[in-house]
Amino acid sequence: MRSLKLSLLSLSLVAGLSSTAAAQQVTFEDAGTAGGFLSNGYAGFNWSNAYAADPFAAYGSMPNGLATVVSGTHMLLNGGGQALAISGSTFNLTSGIFAAAWTNGLNLNVKGFSAGTMLYNQNYTLNWTTAQNLALNLYGVDNVVFSSSGGTVDASFAWDSNQSFAADNLEFGTGDTQRIFEEDPPVGTSVVPEPMTVSLMAAGLLVLGGVQSRRRRFATKR
Repeated sequence: MRSLKLSLLSLSLVAGLSSTAAAQQVTFEDAGTAGGFLSNGYAGFNWSNAYAADPFAAYGSMPNGLATVVSGTHMLLNGGGQALAISGSTFNLTSGIFAAAWTNGLNLNVKGFSAGTMLYNQNYTLNWTTAQNLALNLYGVDNVVFSSSGGTVDASFAWDSNQSFAADNLEFGTGDTQRIFEEDPPVGTSVVPEPMTVSLMAAGLLVLGGVQSRRRRFATKR
Protein backbone atom coordinates (compact mmCIF):
# COMPACT_ATOMS: atom_id res chain seq x y z
CA MET A 1 0.00 0.00 0.00
CA ARG A 2 2.84 2.37 0.91
CA SER A 3 4.51 1.63 -2.43
CA LEU A 4 1.27 2.45 -4.24
CA LYS A 5 0.91 5.72 -2.32
CA LEU A 6 4.49 6.72 -3.09
CA SER A 7 4.02 5.86 -6.76
CA LEU A 8 0.86 7.96 -6.97
CA LEU A 9 2.60 10.84 -5.19
CA SER A 10 5.55 10.67 -7.55
CA LEU A 11 3.24 10.71 -10.55
CA SER A 12 1.39 13.74 -9.20
CA LEU A 13 4.66 15.60 -8.68
CA VAL A 14 5.81 14.84 -12.21
CA ALA A 15 2.45 15.93 -13.58
CA GLY A 16 2.66 19.16 -11.62
CA LEU A 17 6.16 19.91 -12.87
CA SER A 18 5.60 19.11 -16.53
CA SER A 19 1.93 19.95 -16.97
CA THR A 20 1.37 22.03 -20.05
CA ALA A 21 -1.35 22.25 -22.64
CA ALA A 22 -0.69 20.94 -26.10
CA ALA A 23 1.41 23.29 -28.20
CA GLN A 24 -0.26 25.25 -30.95
CA GLN A 25 1.18 26.34 -34.26
CA VAL A 26 0.08 29.78 -35.46
CA THR A 27 0.21 30.04 -39.26
CA PHE A 28 -1.80 33.28 -39.76
CA GLU A 29 -3.89 31.64 -42.48
CA ASP A 30 -7.14 32.73 -40.80
CA ALA A 31 -6.12 36.40 -40.76
CA GLY A 32 -8.27 37.06 -43.83
CA THR A 33 -7.55 37.28 -47.54
CA ALA A 34 -6.16 40.79 -47.34
CA GLY A 35 -4.45 40.28 -43.98
CA GLY A 36 -3.98 43.33 -41.77
CA PHE A 37 -2.89 44.15 -38.26
CA LEU A 38 -3.74 41.37 -35.83
CA SER A 39 -6.22 42.29 -33.12
CA ASN A 40 -5.88 41.37 -29.46
CA GLY A 41 -7.24 37.91 -28.82
CA TYR A 42 -6.03 36.43 -32.09
CA ALA A 43 -4.80 32.88 -31.33
CA GLY A 44 -5.28 33.70 -27.64
CA PHE A 45 -2.62 36.43 -27.44
CA ASN A 46 -2.31 40.21 -27.49
CA TRP A 47 -0.46 41.61 -30.50
CA SER A 48 1.27 44.94 -31.01
CA ASN A 49 2.37 46.09 -34.48
CA ALA A 50 1.86 42.58 -35.85
CA TYR A 51 0.79 42.54 -39.49
CA ALA A 52 -0.40 39.41 -41.27
CA ALA A 53 -0.05 39.57 -45.05
CA ASP A 54 -0.45 37.50 -48.17
CA PRO A 55 2.66 38.59 -50.11
CA PHE A 56 1.48 36.93 -53.30
CA ALA A 57 -1.65 39.09 -53.28
CA ALA A 58 0.20 42.21 -52.18
CA TYR A 59 3.27 41.99 -54.42
CA GLY A 60 2.47 39.46 -57.11
CA SER A 61 5.71 37.72 -57.96
CA MET A 62 7.77 40.02 -55.68
CA PRO A 63 9.81 37.64 -53.51
CA ASN A 64 10.23 39.75 -50.37
CA GLY A 65 9.69 37.58 -47.32
CA LEU A 66 8.32 34.73 -49.41
CA ALA A 67 11.00 32.45 -48.06
CA THR A 68 9.07 32.29 -44.79
CA VAL A 69 5.75 31.23 -46.30
CA VAL A 70 6.00 27.54 -45.54
CA SER A 71 2.31 26.85 -44.96
CA GLY A 72 -0.53 28.41 -46.92
CA THR A 73 -0.09 31.95 -48.21
CA HIS A 74 0.14 34.22 -45.16
CA MET A 75 3.07 35.37 -43.05
CA LEU A 76 3.69 37.73 -40.12
CA LEU A 77 5.45 41.09 -40.51
CA ASN A 78 6.41 43.83 -38.07
CA GLY A 79 4.67 46.86 -39.56
CA GLY A 80 7.05 49.53 -40.85
CA GLY A 81 10.03 47.73 -39.38
CA GLN A 82 9.02 48.78 -35.87
CA ALA A 83 9.06 46.57 -32.78
CA LEU A 84 6.45 43.79 -32.62
CA ALA A 85 5.20 42.36 -29.32
CA ILE A 86 3.23 39.27 -28.33
CA SER A 87 1.84 39.07 -24.82
CA GLY A 88 -0.65 37.15 -22.70
CA SER A 89 -0.82 34.67 -19.86
CA THR A 90 2.40 32.77 -19.22
CA PHE A 91 3.40 30.85 -22.33
CA ASN A 92 6.28 29.30 -24.25
CA LEU A 93 7.39 30.42 -27.68
CA THR A 94 9.67 27.65 -28.80
CA SER A 95 10.33 28.22 -32.49
CA GLY A 96 9.30 29.79 -35.78
CA ILE A 97 10.32 30.28 -39.41
CA PHE A 98 11.99 33.68 -39.94
CA ALA A 99 13.57 35.71 -42.76
CA ALA A 100 14.25 39.36 -43.52
CA ALA A 101 11.55 40.99 -45.64
CA TRP A 102 13.76 43.31 -47.68
CA THR A 103 17.37 43.16 -46.52
CA ASN A 104 20.39 40.95 -46.10
CA GLY A 105 22.17 40.83 -42.75
CA LEU A 106 19.13 42.05 -40.82
CA ASN A 107 19.58 41.87 -37.05
CA LEU A 108 16.63 40.35 -35.18
CA ASN A 109 16.62 40.91 -31.43
CA VAL A 110 14.20 38.85 -29.32
CA LYS A 111 13.53 39.67 -25.67
CA GLY A 112 11.35 37.56 -23.39
CA PHE A 113 9.83 38.97 -20.20
CA SER A 114 7.94 37.69 -17.19
CA ALA A 115 6.10 40.25 -15.01
CA GLY A 116 8.33 42.98 -16.41
CA THR A 117 11.60 41.13 -15.75
CA MET A 118 13.67 40.29 -18.82
CA LEU A 119 14.52 36.59 -18.89
CA TYR A 120 15.86 36.30 -22.44
CA ASN A 121 17.81 38.57 -24.79
CA GLN A 122 18.73 36.84 -28.05
CA ASN A 123 20.05 38.01 -31.43
CA TYR A 124 19.84 36.45 -34.88
CA THR A 125 20.93 37.46 -38.39
CA LEU A 126 18.36 37.15 -41.18
CA ASN A 127 18.45 37.38 -44.98
CA TRP A 128 15.50 37.86 -47.32
CA THR A 129 16.50 34.96 -49.59
CA THR A 130 16.63 32.22 -46.96
CA ALA A 131 14.19 31.10 -44.27
CA GLN A 132 15.54 29.92 -40.95
CA ASN A 133 13.82 27.73 -38.38
CA LEU A 134 14.86 29.53 -35.20
CA ALA A 135 14.79 27.59 -31.94
CA LEU A 136 13.75 30.50 -29.72
CA ASN A 137 13.17 28.38 -26.60
CA LEU A 138 11.42 31.12 -24.65
CA TYR A 139 9.87 29.45 -21.62
CA GLY A 140 7.62 30.90 -18.94
CA VAL A 141 7.23 34.35 -20.51
CA ASP A 142 4.24 36.67 -20.70
CA ASN A 143 5.65 39.18 -23.20
CA VAL A 144 7.98 38.75 -26.17
CA VAL A 145 9.35 41.74 -28.09
CA PHE A 146 10.90 41.42 -31.55
CA SER A 147 13.05 44.31 -32.83
CA SER A 148 14.80 44.39 -36.20
CA SER A 149 17.55 46.73 -37.37
CA GLY A 150 20.48 47.15 -39.73
CA GLY A 151 21.14 45.05 -42.78
CA THR A 152 21.69 46.01 -46.40
CA VAL A 153 18.69 46.65 -48.60
CA ASP A 154 18.69 44.42 -51.66
CA ALA A 155 18.79 46.38 -54.91
CA SER A 156 15.54 44.71 -55.96
CA PHE A 157 13.71 46.51 -53.16
CA ALA A 158 15.40 49.90 -53.10
CA TRP A 159 12.15 51.54 -54.18
CA ASP A 160 10.22 50.36 -51.13
CA SER A 161 11.95 48.85 -48.13
CA ASN A 162 12.44 48.97 -44.37
CA GLN A 163 13.85 46.81 -41.59
CA SER A 164 10.91 44.43 -41.43
CA PHE A 165 11.23 40.71 -40.78
CA ALA A 166 8.81 38.01 -41.87
CA ALA A 167 7.75 34.97 -39.86
CA ASP A 168 5.51 31.93 -40.15
CA ASN A 169 4.54 28.81 -38.19
CA LEU A 170 5.16 30.12 -34.67
CA GLU A 171 5.09 27.31 -32.12
CA PHE A 172 3.47 28.17 -28.78
CA GLY A 173 2.64 26.32 -25.58
CA THR A 174 1.49 27.29 -22.11
CA GLY A 175 4.15 28.09 -19.51
CA ASP A 176 6.08 25.17 -18.02
CA THR A 177 9.34 24.58 -16.18
CA GLN A 178 11.47 22.73 -18.72
CA ARG A 179 14.36 25.18 -18.51
CA ILE A 180 14.70 24.72 -14.74
CA PHE A 181 16.01 21.21 -15.26
CA GLU A 182 18.38 21.94 -18.16
CA GLU A 183 22.08 22.09 -17.31
CA ASP A 184 22.94 24.91 -19.68
CA PRO A 185 20.20 27.52 -20.22
CA PRO A 186 20.93 30.13 -22.90
CA VAL A 187 23.77 32.50 -22.03
CA GLY A 188 22.51 35.74 -20.55
CA THR A 189 19.16 34.30 -19.51
CA SER A 190 17.72 33.61 -16.09
CA VAL A 191 14.77 31.36 -15.50
CA VAL A 192 12.50 31.49 -12.47
CA PRO A 193 10.11 28.63 -11.64
CA GLU A 194 6.43 29.48 -11.64
CA PRO A 195 4.89 29.99 -8.16
CA MET A 196 2.48 27.07 -8.63
CA THR A 197 5.37 24.78 -9.54
CA VAL A 198 7.34 25.83 -6.47
CA SER A 199 4.31 25.17 -4.25
CA LEU A 200 3.81 21.72 -5.76
CA MET A 201 7.47 20.85 -5.27
CA ALA A 202 7.48 22.04 -1.67
CA ALA A 203 4.27 20.19 -0.81
CA GLY A 204 5.49 17.01 -2.45
CA LEU A 205 8.84 17.09 -0.66
CA LEU A 206 7.13 17.66 2.70
CA VAL A 207 4.83 14.68 2.16
CA LEU A 208 7.70 12.46 1.07
CA GLY A 209 9.69 13.58 4.11
CA GLY A 210 6.77 12.70 6.38
CA VAL A 211 6.43 9.24 4.84
CA GLN A 212 10.13 8.52 5.28
CA SER A 213 10.04 9.79 8.88
CA ARG A 214 7.14 7.49 9.74
CA ARG A 215 8.98 4.58 8.15
CA ARG A 216 12.06 5.23 10.30
CA ARG A 217 9.99 5.49 13.50
CA PHE A 218 8.17 2.25 12.64
CA ALA A 219 11.45 0.44 11.94
CA THR A 220 12.92 1.64 15.28
CA LYS A 221 9.90 0.42 17.25
CA ARG A 222 10.19 -3.01 15.68
